[in-house]
Amino acid sequence: MTTPADIDLDLITHLYRTHRDDLARLRDQQRHHQQQADPTMTPQLDDLEAEITYLLLRHHQPRNVVEIGTYYGWSTTWILSALRDNGTGHLHSFDIVDHAPRHVPENLAGDRWTFTQGDVRAKVAHMPAHTDYLFIDAAHNGWFARWYIHHLLPTLCLIYTSDAADE
Repeated sequence: MTTPADIDLDLITHLYRTHRDDLARLRDQQRHHQQQADPTMTPQLDDLEAEITYLLLRHHQPRNVVEIGTYYGWSTTWILSALRDNGTGHLHSFDIVDHAPRHVPENLAGDRWTFTQGDVRAKVAHMPAHTDYLFIDAAHNGWFARWYIHHLLPTLCLIYTSDAADE
């Protein structure tokens, strides 16, 4: 597995070239998914973040991915697409609200997704014993950042956080 220090512009450029066809197909899939979705489902992850997340997951081929903060499942569908295209891996998602299970296509979720509703701080026991990739896009404040730094970063996996807190 590549270490975070190895993730640079050269790697990202290489991944875009390597997975160009899969990424083009996935962009079309995501556009179609968004057009068919409930109008209240608005992506909370921009295209570049979503694509790089997909590419890194394709590259690292993690067995266990933990996603904290799903909202309507936009990032969930990108992550699940990477796991599907890898042919391996399981996504464990956590959110206080249960919008994502109603918006993630069943054929994409299949047996590769476990959704747990509730405050992740009270649901840590539901996380896999080993996490290979941690995706955090939940509460964007200092108290939550302090919590995950103390409780989750010691797992020493590859981590993505969106909109880190200013506090």
